[in-house]
Amino acid sequence: MSSNTIVQRRNITGLNETLYPMNNLETEEPENFIREVDLMLASLHIFCFVFGTFGNVTAFRYFAAQRKELSTCIYLCISLTDIVISLLTLPVAVSYIGHREPIMFDLTGFCTFWGSINTVVPHLSVFMVAVLSMTRTHSLHFS
Repeated sequence: MSSNTIVQRRNITGLNETLYPMNNLETEEPENFIREVDLMLASLHIFCFVFGTFGNVTAFRYFAAQRKELSTCIYLCISLTDIVISLLTLPVAVSYIGHREPIMFDLTGFCTFWGSINTVVPHLSVFMVAVLSMTRTHSLHFS
């Protein structure tokens, strides 16, 4: 294939996409692209990853050592879902650092898994906090 050839192929969704060959190894960035913003966003994601994971693992270990009451089990589930949410930020940070290249998201299996987990787990976390609020309200009302 010559360097000026344009290739048409079907992507996963069945839509045609046009592939343009790279004439050099450097990708061109849009005019309004600001690298510092991406690095700031990557830093924010890494900060959330490090402190979110550390804090929630600490909370998980604490609640795992406690007596198994309903509220303790709910806190345990909340900290576990928040650990997963914190872990989900790392692939996004890697993409920001890598000039928004898909990197980890280029793998279809990983992308599908990450997307599914990233859709379900935050809703599960909110649900667990709602359950915790209902159990607190119940205990205050009937105590």
